Amino acid sequence: MEQTIIKGLPVGICIVNSKGEVRCLNDRWFSYLEFDGEQETLIGQKILEIFWIPRQIKIGVQKLLNQKKGSFVFSEIQLDELYIKAKGIYIDNSVIITLDDISVTKKVQFESLKKILRAQEMERRKIAKELHDGIGPLLSASILQLDTFMLETKNENLLSVKEILEDVSTEIRNISHNLLPATLMDFGLVKAIELLVEKLNNKAKCSFNFYAKGHFLELEKQTSLNIYRIIQELINNVVRHSEARNCFVQLIEHEETILLTVEDDGIGINDFSTLSNNKRKGIGFRNLRSRVQILEGTIHIDTAENKGLLTTIEIPLPYNFDET
Repeated sequence: MEQTIIKGLPVGICIVNSKGEVRCLNDRWFSYLEFDGEQETLIGQKILEIFWIPRQIKIGVQKLLNQKKGSFVFSEIQLDELYIKAKGIYIDNSVIITLDDISVTKKVQFESLKKILRAQEMERRKIAKELHDGIGPLLSASILQLDTFMLETKNENLLSVKEILEDVSTEIRNISHNLLPATLMDFGLVKAIELLVEKLNNKAKCSFNFYAKGHFLELEKQTSLNIYRIIQELINNVVRHSEARNCFVQLIEHEETILLTVEDDGIGINDFSTLSNNKRKGIGFRNLRSRVQILEGTIHIDTAENKGLLTTIEIPLPYNFDET
């Protein structure tokens, strides 16, 4: 009877009894998980012992079986190129698990995210060009005219004004470089990060150390730019919020992945939810996660109050970013 009811439903359904044994499931649930075998062979098996069932679902089912009440929701589980949403609920000594294919929705979100990040980079390029080609030359011309005036009038009192203008000019060049890192495009990812760290070490209280292993030469330009922006955001967070004395940045190219870690010895975060809720920090964190998502990577943050913060990001290789 149950098998007949769930057969034609638009979502995948599996019903597990109070002992954790599969009682019935429909074709859609079976196909989502791509089991290589006969569907009937699963009936009576303990769901927690079926190796190809996603770990998140097993954890959720185990919890419901132990508590004999409640529900769970996993809004996104990736199975190769398929994204599913999994729900479970304990009813009448049974656990009902539903799987819903959200791949189309994820694809739309992914494309929207790419467009947003691409638009941000275009705006950065526009502002950087205006600073470099517009304000920069005006300041240089002003400094030259001031030099001429000082020589003609022999007025040394304007020296402090000249120094201020030179500082402003230097800061504008730095801002322009951060908006559009020419070093990244000309010399590659590692050199660009080395320059970024070198500049920070000249003015920041925190000491930055950077270690790279790998060539990173075959990365698409947009992929390199996204990785650079990720590191830039993480380092800026260290400077602004961590009160750290030391920060270690590692970028390691493995055979199939790129491993990025940024670790500091600062004040850490006691309640991680405050990072997302804080408006200023939250925007940076969302941008960070968006770029990791674009690269189909994973991010893990390990932190505690006064114990520093370690961010680990893993990005699969090879990765070709579609710029169309």
